[in-house]
Amino acid sequence: MHKIWLVFKREYLTRVRKKSFIILTLLVPLSILFLYTLPVLVIMLSKGGEEMRIAVVDQNEKIIIPGNNSMVFVKADQTLEELKSDYTSAGFDGVLSIGKLQKDRIPKVDYYSDKLLGVSNKAYIESRLKKQITKYKIEELGWKPDDFKKVKGLSVNIKERSSEAGDEDEDIASTATATGVGFAMGMLMYFVIFIYGSMVMRSVMEEKTNRIVEVILSSVRPFQLMMGKIMGVGAVGVTQFAIWAFVFLGINIFASLFLAGMVDPGSTGMAMEASSADSQEIMEMVESMTEQISQLPLGMITLAFFFYFITGYFVYAALFAGLASAVNDESDAQILTIPVGIPVLLSLFILIGMMENPNTSLAFWASICPLSAPIIMPARMAFGVPLWELLLSMVLMILGVVFFVWLAARIYRVGILMYGKKVTFREIAKWMLRS
Repeated sequence: MHKIWLVFKREYLTRVRKKSFIILTLLVPLSILFLYTLPVLVIMLSKGGEEMRIAVVDQNEKIIIPGNNSMVFVKADQTLEELKSDYTSAGFDGVLSIGKLQKDRIPKVDYYSDKLLGVSNKAYIESRLKKQITKYKIEELGWKPDDFKKVKGLSVNIKERSSEAGDEDEDIASTATATGVGFAMGMLMYFVIFIYGSMVMRSVMEEKTNRIVEVILSSVRPFQLMMGKIMGVGAVGVTQFAIWAFVFLGINIFASLFLAGMVDPGSTGMAMEASSADSQEIMEMVESMTEQISQLPLGMITLAFFFYFITGYFVYAALFAGLASAVNDESDAQILTIPVGIPVLLSLFILIGMMENPNTSLAFWASICPLSAPIIMPARMAFGVPLWELLLSMVLMILGVVFFVWLAARIYRVGILMYGKKVTFREIAKWMLRS
C-alpha cells in the first residue's frame, strides 16, 4: 500500500504542477465567463449607434408605436408620396406606411428607406404592430381584452404525481425536466470517462516508450504501479472538477449581481418585446423550471454521480491502462482501444434512445451492467429509479471494478515490459488466462 501511495503521489503532483493542467483548469471557466459576458458586450456595443427617426404614415389614424433606445416614431404630416421622395431633408431615416385596417385582411405595411432596418428593429416593429392590430380586431368582434387573454392563455398541463401511498398530492418532476437533467448527466459522464481514461493510457504509453517503466518496476510490482497511476490521474480529475465547481458558482453569482446591473433594461427590453412571449410569461416559465428541478432528488443524484464517476473511471481507466501497456506506438493504441470505446459509444446510443422511455428492459439492463451503468444509471435517476435497482447496480458496479482491475492487471504485468512486437487480441487473451 505504501508503494501505491508513492506512485499515486508522484502521478498526482507531476500532473497538477504541469502548465497544461493549470492552463486548462483556468481556460474552461474563463471560456464560460466569456460566453456569459459576450451577449452583454454585444448589446452594449450595438446600442452605441445613432437613434433612427422614422416617419409613420397611418391611414387609420389609430396605431401608435412606442419608441425604444434605437428608434423614434414620429407621426408624419406629409403624404406618403411627399415623404418617399424627400424624407431625409425632413430629418427622417425612413418612412413606415401602414395600410387601412380591414375586417378580413391584415393591413399592408411597407418601410421605405435607403438603409435596412436590421433584424432586431424589424422584429420590434412587427411585434408592436401585431399587438395594435390584435387589439382593434378584438374590438371589432365585440370581445373584451380580458376575455381574449383568458382564451389566449388556455393550456393543458399534465401534472405528474407520485402514485405511492401517502403521496397522492406530491408533485414529481416533469418529463421534460427529467429528460434534460438526465441527458446532461449522461453526456457529462461520457466525456469524463473518455478524457481521463485516455489520460491514463497516454501516461502508460509515455513511460513505456521512454523506458522509464523498467527502472520503476525494479522497486514496485506492476499491479502497484498501475493502481497508483489510475488513482493519481483520478485524483487529478476530482481536483479539476472541484475547482471548476467553485469557479462556476462564483461566475453565477458574478453574472447575477454584477452583469445584470451593467445591462440597460431598455436595450434588453427590445429583444424581449421582439419575441412572442411577454416578460411575465418568461418569468413564470423560469420559476416553473426551477420548481421542477427542485422536485428532482438532487442530493441522491449528486451522490450517485460521484459514485459512478469514481467506479466508472476505475473500470475504464484500468482497461485503458492494460491495453496501453501492450502497445509501442500511437497507431497500435488506436486499434487496441477500439474494444474499450465500443461499450461507451453503445451506452451513448442507449442514452439517446432512453430519453423517450427510461423504463424499458434495455435501459434496466444497461443501468446494471458495469460497462454502461456509469452513463445510464445517473441519467435514469432523474426519472426515478426503484431503490433495489440502484443498490443492485452499485453492488454490480463495485464487483465490476474489482474484476476489470484484476483483468487489466494481468495484461499490464506482461505487456508493460514487451517491446518490438505487435500484440494481437489473441495474445492478450492468453495473458488474461495465464495463471
